[in-house]
Amino acid sequence: MSLWKLADREIADSRADRMSTQLDRLSPSLSARYNSAQALELKRGPCIEETRLARFSRPFQSALSKVLEKDPDVHTSVPDVQFKVMIIGPLHTVRETLPDNLVVIIDALDECDNKESTGNILDILLSSTEDLPIKFILSSRPEPEIRDKMAQGKLEGSQLVLHELDKGEVQADIGIYLRKALAPINPSQLQISILVERAGVLFIYAATVVRYVGYDNFRRNPRSRIETILGSSTTPGNNKDKEIDELYSTILKAALDDPNLDESERDDMKLALYTVICAPEPLTVSALSELLQFMTQTEFMRQFGLFGPCFTL
Repeated sequence: MSLWKLADREIADSRADRMSTQLDRLSPSLSARYNSAQALELKRGPCIEETRLARFSRPFQSALSKVLEKDPDVHTSVPDVQFKVMIIGPLHTVRETLPDNLVVIIDALDECDNKESTGNILDILLSSTEDLPIKFILSSRPEPEIRDKMAQGKLEGSQLVLHELDKGEVQADIGIYLRKALAPINPSQLQISILVERAGVLFIYAATVVRYVGYDNFRRNPRSRIETILGSSTTPGNNKDKEIDELYSTILKAALDDPNLDESERDDMKLALYTVICAPEPLTVSALSELLQFMTQTEFMRQFGLFGPCFTL
């Protein structure tokens, strides 16, 4: 069971000051942006949950070693047998040695390519962990196969839907994040308030603003960029995605309407954008540069840097 933690740093950083003590107690994890090329590489590699636990707890490591000595091929068994033999058994053996606040975070469960595997993982965790000396926190986008299982029976009260949290609390966190991330240009309270209001409960809006305004370490006229975003008009309506759609439109318009571009450069930028949209998998900058074959990676980054926030969609 290769369960990866694929975390978006923007969300974690917004509460860093408050949660640093708790996070310091967690065992190490790998991270990558959602659906990025780095995330794809992580998913292709062998990261096994019991290995993480063994590195965190020496007693668990010893108990797991005894299991593997007895059955060296147990890791090739079906997932429910792996979980029972390599996790449940050793945990029960060493439960008295473990802290009472041990938490395993399985983030981006929806990133499993195989829907059946996702269902199997959920079935195992939801049916076999109640009496364990550790707690599991699962996070995921609300994909149907995940949402439906989590909504069954006694599990209904165990869910926390981020977009259903109190809007005021979410926006307070977004405001903290924006003030910290945009500190190099010292935005006014009015500017922060407008951005927070437009973000609603979407951290991705705030993160995209920061990537656009702070591009190249705030060396690309950041004050003009933030004014471009603030000056864009918003259309009335109830579409929950309209603000983020208009933000991306503003960024694309600023990139493509640059008066310093000639027509061939503008065509190259459109080709790069269309390639990213149509590619079946996320592409690294080097892969995209090699695929298009009209400039080096360095030249690509210099010319298409404005597209950065859109490429990370």
